[in-house]
Amino acid sequence: MTATRLVTRADDLGSFSGATAATIDAHRHGIIRNASLMVPTPWFEDSVAQLTDAPGLCLGVHLTMCCEWTHNRWRPVLPAHKLPSVVGADGCFQRDPLAMHQAGIVPEQILAECQAQLDRARAHGLEIIYADTHMGWEWMHPLPQGTRMSELLSAWCRRNGILWTAGLPVPGLPWVPPVARTLQGRLLSQIEVSAPGTYLHVLHPSLHGTAIAREHLGQGPSGVIAQERVADWQLGRSAQLKAELARRGIATLRWDALAAA
Repeated sequence: MTATRLVTRADDLGSFSGATAATIDAHRHGIIRNASLMVPTPWFEDSVAQLTDAPGLCLGVHLTMCCEWTHNRWRPVLPAHKLPSVVGADGCFQRDPLAMHQAGIVPEQILAECQAQLDRARAHGLEIIYADTHMGWEWMHPLPQGTRMSELLSAWCRRNGILWTAGLPVPGLPWVPPVARTLQGRLLSQIEVSAPGTYLHVLHPSLHGTAIAREHLGQGPSGVIAQERVADWQLGRSAQLKAELARRGIATLRWDALAAA
């Protein structure tokens, strides 16, 4: 019988000051095996310094072409004037993939920025194993029709010797009604109703503290985003959850181990 396995990934590493430390903590003590790093953010270099203390973490570049936040606006690695289809009037990334798509994308500009992000990560000594996208923008294509970015990114990853994780057939866990009182209970309920196989489980960890509200995570009713990301950190670092998964024979995988299997 095929065992149940989880590809456990932390997203938005480097997005804000508490994200990288929370991810590394969850890798050391809990279930996180993979982490997707944002290169254009102001916290990138701080993240690089912290990642020296995370051997064994499978690192990917979280290709960033959008910035959804109101108070923290991110700029591309390349000069904004070279990327008119990527940035808004303020020289920062547009807020979401739909806005980019409707404005009209130029794939060559997007791929150039992807290359700049990967090159910057490598120039800082990081071993990049895979690539994925922030906010899932790979569905975009030039209007009215054209090759989807997912196809272009697959070829781009091959040229750069990294994995394109969207090309690996790993679904998320099935939805279950939110009756469990804890995130751990909900995750275990999802596993219980799943057929044996390999699933992707994504967390967005962040440390608690005043920086969360100051930077962005206080947005929403009662700082709900902050609460969710701190909860993800606590779930990801849970020794109890790690032990329970081991008891059930559920392995947590790196992307490269999955691709090599």
